[in-house]
Amino acid sequence: MDIIFRIPKSQNGFSLIELMIATLLGIMLTFGATSIYVKNTRDAREIENASLLSENGRFALQILTKSIRHAGFFGSTNQADISIDGSLSEVAGDCKGSASAFDFSTAIYVEKISSEVSLDCINDGVTNTHILVIKRVISKPLFDSDPEDKSAAADGIFSFPSSPEDKKVYLAGNRESGVLAFGSEIPIYPAGGEERVAWPYQVEIYYIRDLEIPTLTRKVLTWKDSGLILDNEDLIEGVENLAIKIGMDSDLDGNIDIFENIEMPPADWNAVEALEIYLLLRNAYPDENYINSKTYSLPNGDFTPSLNQQHYRRLLLRSTISIRNVKLNRRAGV
Repeated sequence: MDIIFRIPKSQNGFSLIELMIATLLGIMLTFGATSIYVKNTRDAREIENASLLSENGRFALQILTKSIRHAGFFGSTNQADISIDGSLSEVAGDCKGSASAFDFSTAIYVEKISSEVSLDCINDGVTNTHILVIKRVISKPLFDSDPEDKSAAADGIFSFPSSPEDKKVYLAGNRESGVLAFGSEIPIYPAGGEERVAWPYQVEIYYIRDLEIPTLTRKVLTWKDSGLILDNEDLIEGVENLAIKIGMDSDLDGNIDIFENIEMPPADWNAVEALEIYLLLRNAYPDENYINSKTYSLPNGDFTPSLNQQHYRRLLLRSTISIRNVKLNRRAGV
């Protein structure tokens, strides 16, 4: 006797057409989900790149602004009354002229990089960008006694809140005069007269270094190995142009009359009371899905990315910074 099994209709399998439709729907859903994921990932990357670009720009401006605002700050000592102690050695890699580490004819100076070697000290700068030189003291003074303790004995030897570092350069001065010397060679000021304060001395030379990723760099005065040197500090990657205009107040009314390109340098750099800073930044690495052929207007000329440079996101920042100490000295007739 043959046994016949009957399969209920509810348990029948897929037909070929149903299987093909289900497969097609699955592919469409997978493609849609993948497209959404790829788009979200791309959007997140674009937001991250834009945020990083903006953050780097703000940080670069913050560094430059702080330095420029303190240009020409030499404690209570007049810039023209600073002398150089004979113990100071030559500076390895020093710049020439107004950019020299111990030249006090000006506390601020700007020049364009137009050749392989600029100011005799920069041989790796990006051509046509600007060099910014700042001279000042750092606001961490040393005293010979606690200035808040009126009963403390003043012996002329700097020891409060700490002793000077032997190989660091300090400006020890007051309103009468100042001496630039190593911490180990600061002269004891004579009894009587106004007490002196010792301030750490700083030279900062900002420029764009021509690396694989252009970088905002500064040279600073420091002791290295066996002598003083202008040493490089790489600050921020992706800064590809630094351009500067100088602001002049010819009638001393407290307002800048005009901002001029440095191709027409001032007769007296101590008359420059403000700087207009332009920073052009780009991402460190290109994005092949992004194209930017925009032209950027800068004081050193318009910049349009070449074909192989158009896959970088860019940001142009501009800021006007007042040189407060120079302005105060001019108002006081110093």
